[in-house]
Amino acid sequence: MAREYETASAIIDAAVRNQLGSLRFGAPTSGRAYATLGGELSAALAELSTALRLWSRAAAEIAVALQASAIRYGAAAERSADQVAAHG
Repeated sequence: MAREYETASAIIDAAVRNQLGSLRFGAPTSGRAYATLGGELSAALAELSTALRLWSRAAAEIAVALQASAIRYGAAAERSADQVAAHG
C-alpha cells in the first residue's frame, strides 16, 4: 500500500514539474484581445500546481507513515511469536 502512495506522489510531482510547469499564459502569449483571460488561466494553473504539489507531498507522507506502521506491526508480530514459543 505504501508503494502505491509513493508511486502516486511521484506521478503527481512529475506531472506538475514536467507538464504544468512549462505552460505559460498571460498577455504576451494570449494576445491583446484575450490578455485578461490569459492572466486568469495562468492564475488558475498556478493554483492547480500548488494544490497538486500539496497532494503529492501528502501522498509521500502517507507512504512514510504506512511504512513505519508496517515495520512496527512486523516487530510486534515477531515479539508475540517469540513469547508464544517461549511459553509453550
